[in-house]
Amino acid sequence: MRFTLAASLTLALLVAPGALAQDRPPVEARTPAERFAAARQELLASAADLTVDGSTVGRGAQPGRFYTLVRELTRTGRKEDFLALVEHEQVVVRAAGMVCLAQRLPEEAVPVLRARQDSQAKLLFNPNGCTVEEITEGELATKLLNDADLLEGGHTKPRPLIPVGEQEKDD
Repeated sequence: MRFTLAASLTLALLVAPGALAQDRPPVEARTPAERFAAARQELLASAADLTVDGSTVGRGAQPGRFYTLVRELTRTGRKEDFLALVEHEQVVVRAAGMVCLAQRLPEEAVPVLRARQDSQAKLLFNPNGCTVEEITEGELATKLLNDADLLEGGHTKPRPLIPVGEQEKDD
């Protein structure tokens, strides 16, 4: 079966709008509260499958799913929102709350992170895309106290939340 040039163009015009629509991102919620609620809902829906990952883990060093959600939560949430995440029953949701606090409210994150340092809840951790390891929530809290930018790929200078002399080893 042969197509003429006119038939090919007609077919392209019929198919292209649908294909282009698939490439468009979904309509974003307008207010910060709506955007936070949407990101929180997605975090809760996918929490069982998420790895605590960083900004350079995917193909071509793309941001991981956890990182992408946490960025949106951090940008649009408030202190109360982050504290509610930290109290959630699922460890990866608590991890998201800890990262949000460390990023957005570093001074207020310190007591919350210190309170989590004894937690033995396990989570998967992949900050740089090379290897996934199992760590505890307490180890993540210590890592965040030592470097709030832990999930930012390519940064060379840590941003500690506590003075260097008070930092604990985060093997």
